[in-house]
Amino acid sequence: MKSRRLSFQTVASILLMLNTFVLAQDQSTVEPTPRQVLQQITYFEEGRKVTLQRIAPPLLPTTQQAEPAVAAPSPPEPPGPEKSHHLLVFSVTVYDGTISVLDWIVEGRKYRAQVNADMADLAGVGVFETTDAAYSILFGLGKSTSEELTIQNAEALSSGASPSELVQLPALDTFPAGYTSYQLSGPAPSPAHLDADCQGLEDLLAYYDTNKLALQQARQQRETEQAAREQWLKDHPPAPKDTVIQIWPIKSSRHQTGGTEQ
Repeated sequence: MKSRRLSFQTVASILLMLNTFVLAQDQSTVEPTPRQVLQQITYFEEGRKVTLQRIAPPLLPTTQQAEPAVAAPSPPEPPGPEKSHHLLVFSVTVYDGTISVLDWIVEGRKYRAQVNADMADLAGVGVFETTDAAYSILFGLGKSTSEELTIQNAEALSSGASPSELVQLPALDTFPAGYTSYQLSGPAPSPAHLDADCQGLEDLLAYYDTNKLALQQARQQRETEQAAREQWLKDHPPAPKDTVIQIWPIKSSRHQTGGTEQ
């Protein structure tokens, strides 16, 4: 018959392992020390209980821990030529998933361009680089249809808008075949600034063509995961959880007394 009794050596080994595990635990997993509650208010919101507690200020450690010695850094390598950095901010509306209308402003100069691509493919891109420039991108992205645009234009005309203010969608066959391009519309841009103001869009479309397949696959994955999350939350709605919010007054060096002490 097998014995269920642990030997002294086994017990010692278990204690050693437990001690090692406790020492290795991250301090963030340790339960916080209970605070002295000075005041408490409880109310209910959307099926959950919210408790607001005013607690005594926590005691902060006064001793400073010795910082570990840091080895002297090795000499840095000579930097290469630094790339110029640019921020691109576009307001984008994609119509029928085929043509995108982009609006942007450069030092007060307004531009509008129609692009023969679904720029939502670039929604997951925050930065990209070219040979001599680095870009950060901010998109305000929306989706619509040509039918909705027709209604919007009719309403704008009836409200007194001029035809030049309307958004017009060019036919796809008016774009060159084989690559992504754009057509400018709206007020005539300044020839002196046109090339520089459109360079960011030129580089963005070149990046899009080079990485088009990968961008579309990444977008498909994002949308699939988003749909799965939404469906899971629909099938498993989260139960409201009670919430405890703790605050404590901090005496200001500028204002020695105040409402926080009440």
